[in-house]
Amino acid sequence: MGLFAFSACALFAQQKSGPKPTQTDLPYLLEADKLIPTEAQTVTRSGSKDDETLSVKGSASKARTPLPEPIFLFSAGKISPENFELIRFQVSSSQRQWNRKQQSNPNSIEPDEPLRLTLRPVGNGVTRIEAAEMLSPGEYALMPRGGDTAFCFTVF
Repeated sequence: MGLFAFSACALFAQQKSGPKPTQTDLPYLLEADKLIPTEAQTVTRSGSKDDETLSVKGSASKARTPLPEPIFLFSAGKISPENFELIRFQVSSSQRQWNRKQQSNPNSIEPDEPLRLTLRPVGNGVTRIEAAEMLSPGEYALMPRGGDTAFCFTVF
């Protein structure tokens, strides 16, 4: 009886903790007990600060999720999870782009700022990052403010 109770407690603790990111500074999409690494892409910046365009190569990310409110697990190394912003790309000429001035257009259906995120520590230096609103199908990225890497994913 004692061995069974110990085994049950150990199994419960293992299930409660869930999967853990294997690499630091890389957000992983969480789907059930499976982690999907986001696609790290180098960002190209152009324009001025008030009319800045951020671009990454390719028209779609290999990291895909059907969930409209994606959840990420992130193990911090050099990047602080508090610095992440969530942006939605527009696809143009086989690349993904986000233009701050375009997003500020009052006639645009897109938000004028990065989308909101919620963060919650889950233990052992791992942070759970969630989109604070439902995302429409499309191309997105988590980006550290001022950084040169976009962690891309697709909501389908």
